[in-house]
Amino acid sequence: MRNSSSLGKAYKMATSADLLTDIDETFCQCSICFKQYTEPKLLPCLHRYCSGCLRKIIDDERGATMLNCPLCRSEFTIPSEGIDGFKTDFHMKCIIEFIELRKSLQEEQTRECYDCMETLRVTAYCFKCTDFLCKGCHDNHTTNNTLKDHRPHVFTLSGNAARNLTLEELASLHENQRCEIHPENLARLCCRTCGNHPICVTCTYGTHENHNVKDVNMLATREREKLKEDVTMISQNKEKLDQIKERAEKIRQELTLNINKTKENFQLEHDRKIETITKELKNLNENICTRRSKIERKRRRDLMMAKKDMEQKIKDIKEKYSKVCNDIKEESSTKLDELKLEQEKENKISHEQIYRLETELKAFNAVAEKKETERLAKIIEIRDKVDDTNERLKNLETTCLSITKTANDWIALHCIPDICRAVEELGAEMKNTYPELETLSKIQIKAKISFDDEPSFDFKHIRLKTRHLDSIASSGDGTIVITGGVSEKNQSHLTACNMKGQVLREDTLRSSAYSSDCYCAFLSPFKVAMASWHNEIGLYDVRSGSYVKMKISDVIGSWPKDSLVSCVAVDSVRRHILVGRYNSECLYVFDDQLNYHHTVSLPNKIKYPIDLCVIEDNLVLCDKFNANAYLVSLEGLEGKLVLELKKPVFNEADWRPISVCSSKKGVFFVLWATGVDFTYGRRALVQYSRDGGELSTTMEVISNARCITSVPMDQVEKLLVATYDSGKVFSYSINYM
Repeated sequence: MRNSSSLGKAYKMATSADLLTDIDETFCQCSICFKQYTEPKLLPCLHRYCSGCLRKIIDDERGATMLNCPLCRSEFTIPSEGIDGFKTDFHMKCIIEFIELRKSLQEEQTRECYDCMETLRVTAYCFKCTDFLCKGCHDNHTTNNTLKDHRPHVFTLSGNAARNLTLEELASLHENQRCEIHPENLARLCCRTCGNHPICVTCTYGTHENHNVKDVNMLATREREKLKEDVTMISQNKEKLDQIKERAEKIRQELTLNINKTKENFQLEHDRKIETITKELKNLNENICTRRSKIERKRRRDLMMAKKDMEQKIKDIKEKYSKVCNDIKEESSTKLDELKLEQEKENKISHEQIYRLETELKAFNAVAEKKETERLAKIIEIRDKVDDTNERLKNLETTCLSITKTANDWIALHCIPDICRAVEELGAEMKNTYPELETLSKIQIKAKISFDDEPSFDFKHIRLKTRHLDSIASSGDGTIVITGGVSEKNQSHLTACNMKGQVLREDTLRSSAYSSDCYCAFLSPFKVAMASWHNEIGLYDVRSGSYVKMKISDVIGSWPKDSLVSCVAVDSVRRHILVGRYNSECLYVFDDQLNYHHTVSLPNKIKYPIDLCVIEDNLVLCDKFNANAYLVSLEGLEGKLVLELKKPVFNEADWRPISVCSSKKGVFFVLWATGVDFTYGRRALVQYSRDGGELSTTMEVISNARCITSVPMDQVEKLLVATYDSGKVFSYSINYM
């Protein structure tokens, strides 16, 4: 890979002879007719074609005003003069002329002599006559004084000097440009006003008086230096193009790997659920058969006992015997019918679950394959763009390297401005780093949230004992803990229950502080981290009801005396407890024994965290001050802002976050609210991808919802939404796609 310094070195060391020796033969071939250029015309994109080939394309368009380059498809306006309005590539004509001379040296060709008109082996070429000479006419050119002005322009086609001819020497053999108005004078000046028109000194007093006139040598030198600087600048971006191409291939491989891994994991989860349902169905059928056998045995036993009894009293109680038999048969039939209905119901439920799982698997595979196809197409598109830019850069480098080595100032003045414009356009295009590549290998999981058919929880005793709910948390085994404030202002209430709404334990926790607000989060299956509003943190055991607490200001000297706790969360991997404080840009971290560990500084943008959760090495925080939710990465003692989450966009409401929780799939949910407090206003439940960049699912929930938590179940994950002051908890099923 060539960088700017190596390219500059190439400019200093390369000779024109080396340049023409290294040029590929296709460099002098028209890409339309695939023959050597005839009167080459140069387009603004620096691609060149025979004038006849271009004229045929323009004629075929029948009056079109625009022309597309056959190679790069760049679009240009056709000059009013037609094909003659495009610049003639004098530099390419010079290279072709050089190649023709070199072939004459190698092949010792016989040609028609320009002077004597005879076909002989040519020995020289006169650049003033622009044709070949035989040996006799060559001698006449060098001795005849009438042809004295031809001698500097005669080139001998033999000897080492001829075989080592360079572009610089070839340029010196050409007759210098003459003024078109005063042919007897050399054109030493260039009129910028008239489009770099060649003029002599006499013209500056006539037609070109008061025009912008420049010295040809000085102007050509300045243009060459500018071209070198531009080429050095653009070459600095060449390495980036190769890096982007390599990164695109790496991202494509990562995408394929992630797709296959996700499919495999989903298939394993699907097989496990199918196996579980099949086992449960088998056990149910076995249980039904066992119960049927017991009923049959009981029926036979009852009939036998009745028969024996009736035989003793057959004459007196025959009618009673018949009635008893009929009653027993009806009872048995009824129970068998009930068992049959129960069996049919359970079979139907099991088959529906299997069908739903199969449907989810098909839907997921379809979405995964569609995303894979779309992202592979995008990666290939970026890779092709990079390849196209590389090809254009290669063509530009070859053109620039050759033009800077020509000694013909008029050719330099003719070509360099167009080359510089192409360099600027290509340089701007090469600055594109294609940032969308970084997201193409990521697979987002979306959730479908649906309200459960079963009744929601309604804890009337909580509604009677508390004035509101502050927090809800769940463990991996389905235990749920709800905390709130009791009527007495120095007490908090805690209720533990299962997923059926059955209360497992209730406790009233007395606080030394005036406020009763209390927040909770599960540290382990049985340990709950508690934090009350006024400066207290504790651990509660849901099995025994034991509660150990401490004042935060006793272990953290920098904790302000009247500061208030605003939220609590746990890092289950590191077994840390994180406590947020009102109007603070810090989080205070404790271990699982309530020992102070360290303080984490939050980004300056976050002023007032009111809820948070930990997802691997990241935090999701709800900030009351800015009414926004943020994704923050944990790096040592400092949190780095990763992303500001998107707000719900429906109903054009002013939404602010009030609660957050994560799920077993790595996605997380945020509860958004309108209004200034928790007592009224609308509520929206939003699911976000793992990186927070995609707002996947949005649905409106009950208007007084206060806090949320997720509960992993065997068949489906549940999302619980607790209300602020009604004592009700609503259950939602989460189905991942």
